[in-house]
Amino acid sequence: EKRVCWMKAEHTMLLRMTTAGRLTFGRRKLLCRCLSIKKNNREASIQSPDRSILIPGFQPTAYSSNGDIYMGSTYLNVPPKTLPVLDAAVILDPKSFCRRSSPPARTISGGSAAKRLIKGRQQFTDTLHGELEKQDVCHIFSLEGHGVPPQLFTHLLESADLLLGDNWSELLISKADGDLCFESVAFKEEEGVTYNIVFKPYELELWTTAMHRMTSLLNFLLSHEKLNVKSGVLKNWQACIQKKAFVPPMLVEREELPIVEWNPQRGVVGGGKVSITLQRGKGLGMRFTGCYSFWEGSPRALNGTNNTGGFIWG
Repeated sequence: EKRVCWMKAEHTMLLRMTTAGRLTFGRRKLLCRCLSIKKNNREASIQSPDRSILIPGFQPTAYSSNGDIYMGSTYLNVPPKTLPVLDAAVILDPKSFCRRSSPPARTISGGSAAKRLIKGRQQFTDTLHGELEKQDVCHIFSLEGHGVPPQLFTHLLESADLLLGDNWSELLISKADGDLCFESVAFKEEEGVTYNIVFKPYELELWTTAMHRMTSLLNFLLSHEKLNVKSGVLKNWQACIQKKAFVPPMLVEREELPIVEWNPQRGVVGGGKVSITLQRGKGLGMRFTGCYSFWEGSPRALNGTNNTGGFIWG
């Protein structure tokens, strides 16, 4: 506060000196100093520090699809840490990112906000590319800054629980193309018997649409290109609801956060799978997985590949 008052007083004095037209060597030095401070403050407003993109945590080398078993730790029942927390607001919720990275009394739009957004996206891309280059762990994170109201996730989980009821253990939607429209759903009993039923409730459409939005914005990280990367093409997708968690609950510190996982395909162009998981305790899990490609080839090239990361279809 004292520094601000001093700068205001100094600026007023400089205006008087400039108006009078009497700039001695000492006064010119003072003017250069004040202009330098003003320039540094302007750059600081553009590069305003945001909260950390990635909070480190524990990532297993593999885990089972029923959420009971994971590998990669010497601890038998308790992991050394929970999953790392990834803040993706700069990609999924840019308005929120610009608002919270803006200094006080500054607009969230305009040139400075655009520069902060560009710099934040570059930092996010560089950080995640470094994470996805790791070969020995699952690329799985708890996801913050997703831009989806938490009440919607709660509603989707409650609706999924009602859909399964007491008769079904699993619900599965699978499409061999990138079209989000579906007409039937596969219900599985505890004994393993599956029934394909023509069924298209609003809650399932809402869930697949919201999850597709997130995966379509995050799949660019599967590309091996570093500059001017565009989103990949959705080749096929799968959505699964089951009466058990997909990710071991002991790895999740904040249950209200969705879980994102990248499963890169090792190749020249890139591509692979991006999944978003919602779950509640040990008794309910929802997972949407999109398979993306960065070339106009057959989707079969991405099916059945031996990807690293330990992802197992539900």
